[in-house]
Amino acid sequence: MKAIYLANVGNRDVKYDNEEIKPPRLTGKDYLERFDMVAEHLNFPIIQKGLTCIFEELNGSPLDQLILFYTDQDPNEVAEKHYQSDTLYFAEIIERLVHLHLSGRIREVVKIKISRNPNDYDYTYDFFSRELEKIERELKPDRVFLSPAGGIPACNMNLLLQGSRIFTRRAVTLLIPENPDKPAKLQKLGELINRENNRQILKRLLDEYDFGGAAELLENETDAISRSLLALARTVQYRLYFDFLSALNYLDQIEPDILRMPESYASPFVSLENLMTIIRENLLAVSKTTDPIHGGEIDPEKSSTWLELQARLNAEVLLNAKIKWLSMQYIDFLGRIFRLQEGVLRRIFEKVTNYSADGEHFPNDFETFLQQDPNFLVYLSQNRINGKTPVAHRANRGTLLLFLRYLESSGKDYHNVLKHCDKLDHLAALRNKCALAHGNTAVNSEIITKKYGDVWKNLSALSEAFGLDDLLPQIECIKKLIIENF
Repeated sequence: MKAIYLANVGNRDVKYDNEEIKPPRLTGKDYLERFDMVAEHLNFPIIQKGLTCIFEELNGSPLDQLILFYTDQDPNEVAEKHYQSDTLYFAEIIERLVHLHLSGRIREVVKIKISRNPNDYDYTYDFFSRELEKIERELKPDRVFLSPAGGIPACNMNLLLQGSRIFTRRAVTLLIPENPDKPAKLQKLGELINRENNRQILKRLLDEYDFGGAAELLENETDAISRSLLALARTVQYRLYFDFLSALNYLDQIEPDILRMPESYASPFVSLENLMTIIRENLLAVSKTTDPIHGGEIDPEKSSTWLELQARLNAEVLLNAKIKWLSMQYIDFLGRIFRLQEGVLRRIFEKVTNYSADGEHFPNDFETFLQQDPNFLVYLSQNRINGKTPVAHRANRGTLLLFLRYLESSGKDYHNVLKHCDKLDHLAALRNKCALAHGNTAVNSEIITKKYGDVWKNLSALSEAFGLDDLLPQIECIKKLIIENF
């Protein structure tokens, strides 16, 4: 394990017989030049106390690098009193003392110069960002101890901020009390800062319904709650991939007892167990092998099971379409919405006729049905879809939409379903001209809205119009649940 210790060298970091050395530059230089004579009087109590603490943590393993940030300003840019406060000679003295007393415990001392005003928060923010990123690139340490003590506040603050950001959970903060009788101890401040940063990233990812990205972030966490949140995020991720078996596998890894339902959200679910039961039931149902309706056979139980499966699948597609719209993936939205329209039309055809609309597996079903209902065959020949005469003997989206219109014209009450299917059909030309088909026509929210009207209002009405469960509240609840439990 590669471990490093980062500290700012301040005016109090080197002492002579436990007394402060003033001024640091002038007197520090004098003691450095006479080091062999005065070494027994010199010590570095703040950094040494921190080192004692981390030596216990390392359990006998040596520290790879002690990295010291010291000041050495341009005398032409600063007042004399600030120039004399520079700590470059203190850093040299500390390095000599380490070699003298801790040579077997620390492999290397590295000194890094701060050449401008160390009280400038903007400068030190950029300085520590640049230097710590360089350390990360070159060393890739496994453990980083941050010691925000002894140095100037601007330097200590930015050492902690940038160290927590760059080294993430590998960074540990040290609390070093001024009381010489109290030992240093490790703190979770860096971890808490990193956690809050990750929480904000997690929230942004989930605001965009990027459950895969959220899962990647949660992969770095090791606590039990985060592992359950990871499984929850993966469940939604694979559900939206239509990989229902993988989603089930992750769902079974969740420990609901250690998670709390979101308090800031009026959840429609009684408990997390209730939500998981609903999701599990649906995932099991859509994963089950089911015999399709075909051949005009009337088997009520078989028909009911098949039609229920199609309704559940259509609800999953509608959920997917909503997520694509909310996450601004507009071409994918068009693809989902036409899969939904076709799925709804197929289900109605199969429910009414007991013949399959699956021309690949049951190529003769649609032709056989036409022979059974010559009136529909006539209707097909006399009507057009999107200005085109449909291929009469093929069960595709066009002929199935005409079948729905045929049912409505025959006195069957499909008015609401037909109204929404017709609205969806307004997007057909747009989909056929975009990259999803064979063109390069731009697709964005304004173009889709112009064709479809108030998109979210229309999408929200589809569950009731098509007789489908609205699954989006499950996803919204999971979003809140992950954010509030992290």
